[in-house]
Amino acid sequence: MKRLLPILVVLFVISGCSDNRKAEYLLKHFIATHEKGLEQLHKENAEMLWDNYTSHKNPDKYYYKADSIHKLFNQKTEAELNIRAIYNNISEYDFLNRLRSSGLVSDPILKRELEKLYDQYAWARFDFYTLTDKQAQLANKFYDLKRSKPEGDDIQYLGSDSMLMYDRRRNELIADYKDIIRGKNSAAKKAGFKNFWSYWLDKNELSNQEQEKVISAIDSLTRGDYLKFKHTIDSVIVTNKGISPNKITYSDFYLNVLELTHPDKPKINLSEDSIENTLINYFNDKGFIDGNIYSNSDIWWSNDKVRGSFVINMDNREDVRIYGSFKPGFWDMVNLLHETGHAFYFKNVEQDIPFMLREPNLAMNEAVGFAFQSLFIADPQLTDRLGLNPLKSEYFSDLKNPYMLFMTRDLLVRAELEKEIIKDPDQDINKLFWALKKKYFYYDQPDVEKVPLWIQDTHIIHNSGIYQAYIYAAAIGGMLLEEVKHNEKYGEWMTEDIFRYGDSKCWRDIIKDATGQPFTPEYISNLYK
Repeated sequence: MKRLLPILVVLFVISGCSDNRKAEYLLKHFIATHEKGLEQLHKENAEMLWDNYTSHKNPDKYYYKADSIHKLFNQKTEAELNIRAIYNNISEYDFLNRLRSSGLVSDPILKRELEKLYDQYAWARFDFYTLTDKQAQLANKFYDLKRSKPEGDDIQYLGSDSMLMYDRRRNELIADYKDIIRGKNSAAKKAGFKNFWSYWLDKNELSNQEQEKVISAIDSLTRGDYLKFKHTIDSVIVTNKGISPNKITYSDFYLNVLELTHPDKPKINLSEDSIENTLINYFNDKGFIDGNIYSNSDIWWSNDKVRGSFVINMDNREDVRIYGSFKPGFWDMVNLLHETGHAFYFKNVEQDIPFMLREPNLAMNEAVGFAFQSLFIADPQLTDRLGLNPLKSEYFSDLKNPYMLFMTRDLLVRAELEKEIIKDPDQDINKLFWALKKKYFYYDQPDVEKVPLWIQDTHIIHNSGIYQAYIYAAAIGGMLLEEVKHNEKYGEWMTEDIFRYGDSKCWRDIIKDATGQPFTPEYISNLYK
C-alpha cells in the first residue's frame, strides 16, 4: 500500500479535474513511480544473465548439448525475483484493475501501458509465476531424462530393461506436465478466460478464430509445393531403399529430408572477424545502423561454451548483445542472421518510447527473425559478399531453401499440437502428435514405433504458447521479404516503419502501415522459394 499513498494525495489535489484527466494523471504518476526502480532491476537482471552464460562452461558432453542453454535459462536471478516481488502487490493490482475497468484512460499510449502493467500484475495475481517455475523445473527433469536414455535408435532398445525404466520415468513426467497445464487453464479461468490458450492469444494481440484460419491458409498455400517435395523424397527412397511407396514411414521420410536438403553443408572461407565486418558493412549499405551489435556480443563457437543462442537487451535502451556458439558455415549463419534481426529490432526502438512498450510484440519480433534468416535466398548480394554459393540441391531446383518448406509444414504440426494440449491436457498427447504428423506430411508410422518424440521439443515442454506466435511470424516474415526483394535500402524501411515503434502500436497497424496491406499469409512461400 506504501506506493499508493502518494497517488491518493495527488488524487486529492486534482479532485477538480474531469474523471478522464484525473485517471490519466493518476496512471502517469503510477507509471513514473513504477518504472523508476524497475528499469534498474531489468538492467541488473540482464547483467546477471549475461555473466551466467558467458562465464559458464558447458555442463554436458552429450548429443543434447543444445538443451543446456535452456537449463541455465531456467535459473532465476536475484534481480528477477525482486521484479516479481514488485508485481506481487494486491493493492496495486486492484488499483490497475479498477482503472482498466473504468474505461477512463483514452490516450492510446497510456492505454497500452496500462494493459502491459495489468498483464504483469495479473501474471503474479493468478499464480502464473508459480506455475511457470514448476514447468521450468519439470523441463529440467525432462532434460535430465534425455541423458538417461540409451543412445541410438529408440526402436532397437524396445523391451530392454534400460528402455523400460526410461519409459516409466518419462510417463511420470508426462503426468506431471499434464497437471501443470491443468493448473494454467485453471489460473486463466480465474483471470476471466476459457483456458490458458485463449488467455495467451489475448495477451499477445492474437485472435482465436483468426489463428485457426491462418493455420488453414498456410496449409493450403504450401500444400502444392510440399506434395512435389514429398514426391521427390518418395522417388529417392523407392530407388535407393527398394521400399514401395505405400510402405514409406514418417521416419524414412524424415531421414531423407535431412540428407537431401543438406547436400554439402556449404562453408564460408572467412575468419570470424571478417564475417562480422562483412555483415556489418552489408547491413550498413542496406540502411541499418550496426550500433556495435557484434562487437559487444559473444557469438562464436568454443568447445566449452553453453550451446544455443539468444539476444539480450542489457539496458532496455542501446546495449543489445547476441549470445551464440556459431561456426562459419551456412546453417549457423542462418541462425546468426535470425538473432541479428532481433538485435536490430531492439536496438532501433525510438528512445522516447515508454519503458513498458519498448520490447516488440512476440509475433512481430519473430517475424523479423524469419525474414533475416531468409536473406541468403532473398538477397544474393549477401551470399556474394561472404563468398558463399546459394544453397542448392539437385533434387529441388525450384526451391531455394527446401528445408524451410519442411519446417513450415512442421510448424503447423507443433502449433496445432500446442493448442490442443492446452485445450485438453487429458487426451493421449502422443496419439495426437502422430495424427498431426500424418495430417500435414501424409505419412504414417507403425504403432510400435510411435515413440513420444514431442517431449524433445523444449517449446512444447515449456508450453509457453510460442508456436502460436511462430505461425503468425512465418506469415509476417513472408510479407517483410516481399518488400526486401524490391527495396535496395530495406534497412531504412524496417527501421523507420517497423523497429522504431517497439510495442507502442498494435503489430497489425505496424505491418499494415509498413507494407500498405493488412496481415496476410499470402507471401509465406518467400521463406523457401
